[in-house]
Amino acid sequence: PGVSGKSIQIPVGRTIITINVDETQTASNMMKAGDIVDVVVTYDARTPVGQQTKTMTLLECVTVFAIADQTKNDM
Repeated sequence: PGVSGKSIQIPVGRTIITINVDETQTASNMMKAGDIVDVVVTYDARTPVGQQTKTMTLLECVTVFAIADQTKNDM
């Protein structure tokens, strides 16, 4: 009661985190709030045969809460 702002749109029991991305990392600006995505990371790892670039999935089926300041309810 008495709460306002974007935080009232966060479902009870859910957590929101921020991931900084630019337009080239969001499939040419085609992603929108409410989309379901996998969060993938690419990193350089030291291995016995030298440094290798690796990619792994961190999270699957994550709901995008907002893009910039636009949430699903704002659209």
